[in-house]
Amino acid sequence: MTVQERKNYNFIISILFSVGFFLFGGMALLWLFSELGVEFGPFPSLSAPFRHILTFVVYGAMGGWLIAGVVGGFWLGVRYVRRQGKALIAIACVLFPLTYIIFVYVGMFGAIPFAIYNMITNRRGGNGFNKENDKPVAYVDNAAHEMEKLEYFSLTCLATKEIYEELKWSFVSKTTIVFYIVMAFGLFWLGVDFILYEQYIIAVALYAAGISFIITLLRLPSQTINIIMARHKESFGTVEMRFTLLFADERINIYNIVSGAKSYMEYENIVKVVPSKSAYMLMSKASQFIIISKAALSEEQVNGELVRFLNDRCKNIKW
Repeated sequence: MTVQERKNYNFIISILFSVGFFLFGGMALLWLFSELGVEFGPFPSLSAPFRHILTFVVYGAMGGWLIAGVVGGFWLGVRYVRRQGKALIAIACVLFPLTYIIFVYVGMFGAIPFAIYNMITNRRGGNGFNKENDKPVAYVDNAAHEMEKLEYFSLTCLATKEIYEELKWSFVSKTTIVFYIVMAFGLFWLGVDFILYEQYIIAVALYAAGISFIITLLRLPSQTINIIMARHKESFGTVEMRFTLLFADERINIYNIVSGAKSYMEYENIVKVVPSKSAYMLMSKASQFIIISKAALSEEQVNGELVRFLNDRCKNIKW
């Protein structure tokens, strides 16, 4: 999702939750004020004001969770099925009752956690965008900025598809991994519950949905790399990107030899270094990245000079 799509999703989910909260909370209060509610209503041990408030809050939260979960589950489910191809769309339509059940349970367990995930992602910068001005964090307008004078050293690197494949799991956030695992575990757990009640068809559907989450997670890194390669091929006519890195006083200046674009990444924004067999990848707070191929490094740089330099300049870095 883009930053705007995440905002739209959260806005709709918050509206639906609010509607469900006040609707179900209000109905629970009306029932509590009736003769049956007074005698058989919830929280009978509490005094009137606290009983009414707690009933409104509890039943309202349950109602908001229900409405937001169902609609959010269909939103996420339809988005997922639509991206998997015509075969899965046809299966989902033929088995619509099972599809409906799966979407409802996905929404009940995942819609609100996904909204929280969207909030965290947008606060961190979304898909590489700065929340203050919606410009890529490492972008520099060529007319307004010039490269800083080189003070330390420069590298000319080649980022190949093989290097991207080595680093592919680094392009999937930990939050995304946890989300898919939690969703799969929740569906498996529900499947066990329905087996105990001898609802085997629903249990099979839930297990199938859980397995699909695991398969999607395992395919996600490769799909991400394929998208990156397709964009490189479409925009630059090649999947291999060659660029020069100029390590200056306060930032790394980046000159893309293929496209001619100039950009930079400040040392204070670099938070992580991911090593692989053939490269290092520098990750920023907003998930921007720089790939340093080991083939471009001298023996001294491979053996510790680059590491010492980055540790000295990047105060927030983790290896």
